[in-house]
Amino acid sequence: MKLTVIGGGGVRSMFLAKSIAQRAEELHIDELVFMDNDPEKLRIYGGLAAHVARMLCPTMKFTLTSSAEEAVTDADYVITTIRVGGDATRVRDERLALDLGILGQETTGAAGVSFAMRSIPALAEYCELIKKLAKPGVKVFNFTNPAGVVSQALRDMGYDFTYGICDAPSGMLHQFADLYGVDASRIYGECYGLNHLSYFQSIKVDGKEIMPELIANDEAYAKTDMRFFEKKLLEDRGCVLNEYLYYFYYREKAVANILNAKQTRGEMICDINRHMTEELSKIDIENDFEAGLKCFEKWYGIRENNYMANETGVHRDKPWTFDVYSKDAGGYAGVALKFIEIAPPAAWAR
Repeated sequence: MKLTVIGGGGVRSMFLAKSIAQRAEELHIDELVFMDNDPEKLRIYGGLAAHVARMLCPTMKFTLTSSAEEAVTDADYVITTIRVGGDATRVRDERLALDLGILGQETTGAAGVSFAMRSIPALAEYCELIKKLAKPGVKVFNFTNPAGVVSQALRDMGYDFTYGICDAPSGMLHQFADLYGVDASRIYGECYGLNHLSYFQSIKVDGKEIMPELIANDEAYAKTDMRFFEKKLLEDRGCVLNEYLYYFYYREKAVANILNAKQTRGEMICDINRHMTEELSKIDIENDFEAGLKCFEKWYGIRENNYMANETGVHRDKPWTFDVYSKDAGGYAGVALKFIEIAPPAAWAR
């Protein structure tokens, strides 16, 4: 089985490689291809991903390529995670919106609309290529933001083999599992809504409903993404909210916080990625993976600890490491792999 990642030169490529490689033998994935049209980022971040894949599943064929045709030919599955225009256009889009006093956030704000308008035509081109060159029954998992808008547009254009995926709900379940000190397999959630606009109506541990006690638990507001909301809001709604709903329930506060901050989220990400890429470019990724990993952990840790910090005023200072061999927490690829597990190619062919 062949799985292709379009956008394999992104900074999160190692996460994708880890998720896929850990389950490759179980799911019969024997070929993994990372494609990107930025050769330097593919060399750096794709190179880190290749090293992780070899460490976890040396029998799986792993290829880096800048050729979309090569990448999607005979593919069973394709993951799309692209950023048309790069970080600089995100910075511009967010600032244009903020100059008008409008939320510029790239998944639920005005900048997201601009991002979608750039991304949809590019993804449609890839979908046409996939129709021609991939295997019959191919499935495309879109992670490109704004995931809901982009994925719906692709399906409206007739690409019914595309599926939009977000890992925010599964990520929160892992946080709740950590809070309760249980394995993630023991926690179950019922979620409704679309991608970044979702609500949990039920959360259970070993079959026992914990939603009321979770909402009442002050510790949950300190150790999970419930930190972004006031307890009285969740008590009123009677459910747990996806963190991106912060931008709807506290829209004016979010805009004010961003305007008062030194940087937008896009500007922060742009600076972090630029510095990280510059440092990694001087490291021999192939022969000194540990040095590359150490550099990545430093800069990605800064990124993680500042997630939604400017918008909410909630900052974290938590050590961040990338453990190649630890059990995968799921993430974007984990959601896609669950889909593959439930409905493998043989099931679609029948």
